[in-house]
Amino acid sequence: MLNEIDTVVLLVDRPDAGLSRGETGTVVCVHGPDAFEVEFVALDGWTYAMEVFRGDELLKLLPPRQIAELGGGAAEASSATHAKRP
Repeated sequence: MLNEIDTVVLLVDRPDAGLSRGETGTVVCVHGPDAFEVEFVALDGWTYAMEVFRGDELLKLLPPRQIAELGGGAAEASSATHAKRP
């Protein structure tokens, strides 16, 4: 379940809204069990899109602290990838 202020990744292209798969946004409103309004913001802070998506069109990103609490899989994999080789 997605909640307000969750960070999400778009899993589909939405050319009608100028959005591409892989863009990140923030859930700003939950309209129902499968309707989530997501805001997409540029680096300068301006909103460039705000659209409603179904839950299966979005992937929730976990904050680093929560990843660490789950066992740190991504952090451990990253460290192993960047380890110096003999």
